Amino acid sequence: MGVAGVITLVMMLIATVMLMTGGGNSEQMKRGKEIFTGAVVGLLFLIFSVVILQIITKDIIKIDITEPNGPINRPGGPIQPI
Repeated sequence: MGVAGVITLVMMLIATVMLMTGGGNSEQMKRGKEIFTGAVVGLLFLIFSVVILQIITKDIIKIDITEPNGPINRPGGPIQPI
């Protein structure tokens, strides 16, 4: 999520500059608000996607994707019988 965070930060900075320099230009102000909102919504979508994938893999399928060696390289084979 590091790359997504950097992209979101850059988009927020661009939107903030557009809002600050918009002055009387309502079109630029509107565009800045849209960019900022889109960046926040995109980041929230990414965060919730990661959370949902972790819930599915860890609790439902019983695979720990945060394991250092990965689920394939664990002793006894890729998937243990439940």
